[in-house]
Amino acid sequence: MASGRSHPRYGLGMATASRRPKLTNQQVGSAGEHFVTAEIHRRGGYTVTFSGNMHDIDLLASDASHDRIISIQVKTKTSGTWQTSTTRGK
Repeated sequence: MASGRSHPRYGLGMATASRRPKLTNQQVGSAGEHFVTAEIHRRGGYTVTFSGNMHDIDLLASDASHDRIISIQVKTKTSGTWQTSTTRGK
């Protein structure tokens, strides 16, 4: 379906960047935390989210054997380029 056309059944057009509702900073932050959680689970680890209840801690993560537990503070941004490399910070 081309952008801007209505869906034949629902009458809804495809969302374009200029017509999408703007996400709040809280929504973007929550999405970032869930993304990081999903990535850690995909790699075999475990995570717990805190939904803003812990100062400077968004997630607690551990490896599968629980030998190592770390706290993570997730940073998100709503514009500009995005850092996707995992080689820094080792």
